[in-house]
Amino acid sequence: MIFDKPRKLFSLFRSHDISKDFDSSLSKSLKKYGKVISIQEKKDIACEFELVFDRIYILVSGKAFLSRIEKDGRKIIFDILEEGSILGNLDFLSKEKLNPLDPLYIEPLSANIIKLYEFNKQNFLEVLSKNPTFALHILSDFSGRISRLEKKIEAIALSQIKFRLLYELIQLSSPHEILKDSFRMDIKITHEKLAEITGVVRETVSKTIKQLKEEGFIRFDKQKNMIISLEKKRESKYSFLNTSLF
Repeated sequence: MIFDKPRKLFSLFRSHDISKDFDSSLSKSLKKYGKVISIQEKKDIACEFELVFDRIYILVSGKAFLSRIEKDGRKIIFDILEEGSILGNLDFLSKEKLNPLDPLYIEPLSANIIKLYEFNKQNFLEVLSKNPTFALHILSDFSGRISRLEKKIEAIALSQIKFRLLYELIQLSSPHEILKDSFRMDIKITHEKLAEITGVVRETVSKTIKQLKEEGFIRFDKQKNMIISLEKKRESKYSFLNTSLF
């Protein structure tokens, strides 16, 4: 597995409980120096917010997709953000003048509402100076993102659409309370959205999900929630599934 030693180092940062960072002192600083942005996904209507390239954002409520629009018009989703994620101009300590990059977009996950705080570089550094322990949260968020990118690189390198799709489905799910090696997806997500996440066409996603259902990796419970089961990984023909990546 690539980058094994750095991953162990990053796990030390991820052990930090980021929920403790959002105490009253930090909340006051966020409200004082940040601009509040609320975004709500409407049914069947994409609600994408373009991030200003020289701003820093903190996702304080909800889950969201982070995406980029390619020159051919395709949207590529390359990360799923949790509460506490930091995004935008992550090079905020650099003294060099930044050049605009291709814009990034954030959109709510599955018809919920997300809340962001937007900062310019100076105001974000003010928040850090008044809340020095917040730096631990930043390290935790960055290390988690690097780890997710490592896993995605490995999934792409394996060139198995089944593997890539299973990986993304599990990222959108929670461990099942009862079933071993199983995950439950409580949100509803379209095949088109999964195509944007995996970087393939919608028809390929539909075909692959059908195969995964036939092979026993996917089923639906009485509430129509998707259940992803990895019990099949014990069979030799599914040895390509390295579940340590999940």
